[in-house]
Amino acid sequence: MSMTVDALISLRSQVISGFVDGGITEEAYRADLDTLAAELDRVLTPNGRGTLQQRAAKVVAEILADSHARLVAEPPARLARIEFGSRRYRERLRREDPDRYEAERREEEALEALEPDEVRMARPIVAALRRRTSAQDRRDRLAAMARRPQVVEPLRVPAFPDVLWTNDDRLSWEELVGGVPCQGCGQPILGGETSQRDGESWVEYRERMKPIEEEFRLRHPQHGSSWRGEGGPIHCSRCCPPPPLSPEQIAQISRILNPPPPAPLPHATVRRCKACSKPSEDGHVCEVADLPKELRAAVEAVLMKERARSSSLREAADRCVSPEPAWLCWSDGSSPTASDSAADPERQHRTEEP
Repeated sequence: MSMTVDALISLRSQVISGFVDGGITEEAYRADLDTLAAELDRVLTPNGRGTLQQRAAKVVAEILADSHARLVAEPPARLARIEFGSRRYRERLRREDPDRYEAERREEEALEALEPDEVRMARPIVAALRRRTSAQDRRDRLAAMARRPQVVEPLRVPAFPDVLWTNDDRLSWEELVGGVPCQGCGQPILGGETSQRDGESWVEYRERMKPIEEEFRLRHPQHGSSWRGEGGPIHCSRCCPPPPLSPEQIAQISRILNPPPPAPLPHATVRRCKACSKPSEDGHVCEVADLPKELRAAVEAVLMKERARSSSLREAADRCVSPEPAWLCWSDGSSPTASDSAADPERQHRTEEP
């Protein structure tokens, strides 16, 4: 399996990324780097001439040249963001773990004072060239590395159909106040060139803004709306992500979307009926005595009438209780007699029908 120098260096970057992400063990990581160093030496110095240090220097030079080319290809705004993240990490480490911060700082200073990067990188490459692994072993290991899942950069998907920026391009509030430029155009977000200065009249301000706005329209023709933050340069809404919200703005929006629960009403004493324990509100009636005098008299009259009717019904029911069959009773509750039957034969006929 023969590979070019660019392919080998790219595979080396994949191996390093896999080890950092935890997908490759340290033993496999070191064996992969040794194989790649030996294969790079074979491609760069096919005749094997020169000392091991000279051949290792060629390998290091190619690796550093590729790193420099990648660094140059990165937009300055992205590099500034990476640098801010690294600086913020060191500040947080110094605040949360001072001992570890001091140990890492002393280690970096010692390495820089001891030897340059080229010498430090060449040492493991020289050791790998001394091992003299077989060509077949190198080919097998290269084939195994090539078969591993490759770390692929995610595609840049615009946040909205009519914009060019992605959600990853949005800055945090800390990055904004820390001076990280816009990830869309590379210009700073904060500044003072577009704000009205002290003592400057409106006419003077508009005259000063005309060339700035004209230059912006030339760079972003027909790109729609624009925005600017705190007097900074003008940004295109299509090319540049909007600035982040401040913590105060986020807190205000949160209060609007999540209002506090209403305060409980003051506790009121509830009067309850002594008979039924229900609230004694206006119009509550539990007994006849609770009614007004006029209404109570009417209700009592109705009750007396209902009691009398119930009493008569009970008396009629008692008269129907006799040795004769119940179907011989008249509808008014009385029992038939001989005179009744003679006087009204049809009535007897009706009552005797079972």
